[in-house]
Amino acid sequence: MSLYFAHCRFNPADGQLVAEDGSGRVEKLRPQAARLLEFLIDNADEVLDRERLADAVWAEGRVVDFEAGLAALVRELRQAFIAVGGQAEWIETIPRRGYRLNLPPERDSSHAVPPPPSDEPTFKLAQKAPPTEDKAPASSRPGKLRRSQRQRLVLVLSLGLLAAIVLGSLLAPQPAELPTGEQASPTPALAILPFDVLADLSDQAMDDERLQLVVADRLLAALWRESPDELTLIGRAALGPYRGRDDVAQAVAADLAVDLLIEGVVLAAGNNGLNVEARLLHMPQGKLLWSSQVPLEAVSGDHIEQAATDLARAFAMQWPQLRSGLVDGNDSDS
Repeated sequence: MSLYFAHCRFNPADGQLVAEDGSGRVEKLRPQAARLLEFLIDNADEVLDRERLADAVWAEGRVVDFEAGLAALVRELRQAFIAVGGQAEWIETIPRRGYRLNLPPERDSSHAVPPPPSDEPTFKLAQKAPPTEDKAPASSRPGKLRRSQRQRLVLVLSLGLLAAIVLGSLLAPQPAELPTGEQASPTPALAILPFDVLADLSDQAMDDERLQLVVADRLLAALWRESPDELTLIGRAALGPYRGRDDVAQAVAADLAVDLLIEGVVLAAGNNGLNVEARLLHMPQGKLLWSSQVPLEAVSGDHIEQAATDLARAFAMQWPQLRSGLVDGNDSDS
């Protein structure tokens, strides 16, 4: 059974999201995205935590990093809404709690299936009135009848035109009302690539490949603790299939709909020390927005944790300005 909401029709069986505004726009959702949308519709206006959403989407078995997978599916749905003339803001992010389907109240008819369209015209011409006795002279009746018929025809056509204008305005998609008159912007997503190691670790207890992943993981965890406003974090598990690719940045940005990437390097520093440098890129152009460097006193869990925490705090302090630049389209280097 199809589900209707706002000006859209959604069929959970085949994952098709169709604009019902006469534009003919159609988006085909992947099975997981379709299950997520169906669950959101069934629980519209309710704040749903990530555990419940993950259970609904991955009923056959939980993925290891469902946070990243769920964030990617939410972005896919938001982009699908925009593609059919809707609003990304229909899915609202509730910080530290989950998501909520927040549809326009006057159009929230998710569970109601409209009746099939009728073949009868919306407006009918008036029935021809039975003839009445006209006491006027026979020679004067034809002219008066023609005049009366013309007047009725003009009246009927005018009413039909007015009705068509009113009906068109009612069926046309209505733009969502945005607060303070500003253009809303979808929440950007950030992924962290494994850090390159450009230092000699021969005398360290950790090899290059492990250090690449550990630094990225610790930075992701530190950013999660800092919780920058209006930012979706993508976990490492979602990036696994892209390891070893020369075009990893472009592929991740395109496939996971990621706006921002953090890449970085571990460099040799003076007195046999190390530095960790992180860089924020705006995709798909790869424009550098921010960079920071912190010392790594030793290749150990505690020291890596401290370096990641310092980088996350530096990023969180700069994020409000970076976010403002992204919204305004003035993402200048920082």
